[in-house]
Amino acid sequence: MILIRILGGWLIGAILLIGCSSEDGQGIFGDNLVRFNSQLTNVSSVSRSSDVLGPTVLTKENWISGDTIGIYMKYNDDKPFSEENIIKNNHKYLSTESNVSTSIFVPATKEDEIYYPDLSVDFISYYPYKNTIEKEYLYPIDIGEQDDPSEVDLLYATNSDVRLSEKGNVSLFFKHQLSKLVLNLKPDLAIQELIDDWPTLRVMANGFYTKAKFSLINKEISNRSEIKNILAAKTSDGMRIELIVIPQTVGRNMYLVFGLAGNNGKLQWNIPEGRVFEAGKQYEYTVSIKMTWVEVFEGEILPWGVESKFDNIVWRKSSDTQYGLTKITGGEYYIGSPEGVGERNEYPRHKVDVGGFWISSYEITNKQYAEFLNKISSDGSIIEEELININDNNSKIKIVNDKWVVDPLWDDYPVVNVSWHGARKFAQWLGGDLPTEAEWETACREAENREAKNNDGLFSFQKGNEVVNYDDFVNYGKTSFNGIVPVNNLKSNALKLYNMHGNVYEWCLDAVGRNTIGSPAPYDYRIVASETKYHPIRGGSWKTTLDKCRSAARSCYLPEYTADDIGFRVVFPISSVASLKFEELEKFLNISSPLP
Repeated sequence: MILIRILGGWLIGAILLIGCSSEDGQGIFGDNLVRFNSQLTNVSSVSRSSDVLGPTVLTKENWISGDTIGIYMKYNDDKPFSEENIIKNNHKYLSTESNVSTSIFVPATKEDEIYYPDLSVDFISYYPYKNTIEKEYLYPIDIGEQDDPSEVDLLYATNSDVRLSEKGNVSLFFKHQLSKLVLNLKPDLAIQELIDDWPTLRVMANGFYTKAKFSLINKEISNRSEIKNILAAKTSDGMRIELIVIPQTVGRNMYLVFGLAGNNGKLQWNIPEGRVFEAGKQYEYTVSIKMTWVEVFEGEILPWGVESKFDNIVWRKSSDTQYGLTKITGGEYYIGSPEGVGERNEYPRHKVDVGGFWISSYEITNKQYAEFLNKISSDGSIIEEELININDNNSKIKIVNDKWVVDPLWDDYPVVNVSWHGARKFAQWLGGDLPTEAEWETACREAENREAKNNDGLFSFQKGNEVVNYDDFVNYGKTSFNGIVPVNNLKSNALKLYNMHGNVYEWCLDAVGRNTIGSPAPYDYRIVASETKYHPIRGGSWKTTLDKCRSAARSCYLPEYTADDIGFRVVFPISSVASLKFEELEKFLNISSPLP
């Protein structure tokens, strides 16, 4: 409290002195006093899961009056940052404004004042201020206590070749130097015991380094040490967790523990070994929490405070969009059918938590798949026979003079006779994966889910019992097409997804059980790939009845199976965004305008 009073008193005095001037316009300190216009860059947005009033971002995203930064001033020369060329050493400046991303910083005391010399200089600055900086200008990082993450959130800024003639406030653009882990929590509100115990939630990070050294010369982090448990900070409603992490590679014994007072056991998430927490990046995940287990969904890994690059693109600017991708917002959705509707293997109708992702607006085409085959062939890869069956008469991809080719008339038709292995290998080559059943049906139903979370619609283009002409949207057994049509031939649903119903079945990623009549068993997420060889296909095809083309309809086959009515499309989880080459991806997925 004494410290606060001292800072507060000096702050008021500093502001008054800055505001006063003599008649000739000379400030009390003189025009040569250096002040800093300090801006926080890459500011994080508020949580998408928390609805509470007040701050929902806990790290340093705003300046507060009295915040202190350290300032070094050195000669502007070719020499490295060292005692030889430092003019002012670790002077303390403080913020004059609160709850802003840009604030004017003034000297904390008379002894901290810095004046412009008669030559060009450089400034180096950091936050939060430390009285003592170690030899070789190493800043001591300590993130062991995070009751207030903003107090350990290391920021760094420089400005070079500043001259007296420029006067004015020196601009400093501060950037985060550590990593940020964010968990958006989704408790199961149907479990009363969980809701009752929710205020007691504690999240502990285990196995992380808590101390290190940061070089004010070159920003390198070294001397990582002292592994211990860290209690993560949470918002007042407990729906968002934030943790500052020293950049490091995840080891075998690094995990998060979720503890509730009413739960004797502790829920644990083992962070995948080998994952790298990089400086200046934010790692955001959605976590579904029950009383006895947690599920962590793949999330977003981007520069701290930067929204997804996809958000800057107008994906659905018109009906003839060229980009070929549709964004699906992460969240909680219903999939499956209520009892009495559809087949028994569509039961139970249930909620799933799905992370945000992008899905190809069209089924993958012959042209795209042939390009993939040529690419992996030129790389020296062996084309496994199980990737595609070219011996079927309906396969439009052939080998001519050791090259995979397609008759241009069939370029924009969906590729068929592709095995699950072939579909997945293509998806991974492109930087994505096959959709899970939950992702596929969420994408299919997303438009109707926007209307109502419990919509029972049978088709994604139909609202409730709305009367529609199914032949406008679905290529199935009784239409006049009598075969496959181009991927952009029929009308899309409201999200500009084409042929989610009919035309060709689409492979999904999951492994599923199979009943005695050859259909997928009812939903059972305990099955893993090693326990079964069957994988689901969704959407129906040009050979099936309309009933098989419903949003919830399911079938399954062995992964090496191929047919002239099975194709696929690709998803890109948010977690893969940072590594995607957008221009190349857009060009590759480009499909000509839909037919009239």
